[in-house]
Amino acid sequence: MSGNILELYFHSAPKGRKIDVLNRTGNVCFEISCASEPVHSGYYFASVIGFGKTRFVENIDEKRNALFIMFKHQTGKSLRLPPSKLQ
Repeated sequence: MSGNILELYFHSAPKGRKIDVLNRTGNVCFEISCASEPVHSGYYFASVIGFGKTRFVENIDEKRNALFIMFKHQTGKSLRLPPSKLQ
């Protein structure tokens, strides 16, 4: 988080429909659900919905750092990637 701005990183293939839409509009929306459980009248859950703007990470050092952050968060391990995998 830089200042009062929350930064979320998302990994994607370099080409495809999602990238085409992001390049065309620059708008993003995400949803995260958690704390769910069935209740007698339906289903209880908590969620967060957010909106923002796309900023593609192009700088290799920044890209490496973003991938390290995502990998560490998901696995608890440090990521080792050769520079050729960051293009």
